[in-house]
Amino acid sequence: MIEHTDSERQLFSAFEARVGFEVVSKSSTEGQLRLMGRVPSQRMGDWLIIIQRLLGSSEEADWNIDISKQYFLRGGKILYGWRLIVQANEVVNHLEEIVALVTSSPRSKKEITEIALTGAGVHRTTLKRGKGAQSVLNASVGPLAAMKGM
Repeated sequence: MIEHTDSERQLFSAFEARVGFEVVSKSSTEGQLRLMGRVPSQRMGDWLIIIQRLLGSSEEADWNIDISKQYFLRGGKILYGWRLIVQANEVVNHLEEIVALVTSSPRSKKEITEIALTGAGVHRTTLKRGKGAQSVLNASVGPLAAMKGM
């Protein structure tokens, strides 16, 4: 079993709670922490916000982060995981700062791509036409429609 420090466990918990990031593998040295994990597709908006915050913060911090997708084959299918590599003189000293960035990240705005129409029942798709409903092919429109009613 792989040993995790308290700081690493806090980071894993923050990722899991915030975006559902599941750590699949981890390796570390004094100067580097390497994670491989997966993020559920429905949480991708939140994940992209965290990526942006981590990359932006690393530009001015004493640590550096590389975030990328790693592709691999499993059972003939192409899959990918998110790879995070944090580098610093003593990585463990910077994990608390990274945890704070993850936990304080704003949530993404939810985008509705489909919504059921209220009142649109099964009767709307039948061939019978309701009051005033006509086929586009034989509908009377314009001045001739008024004369038909006479």
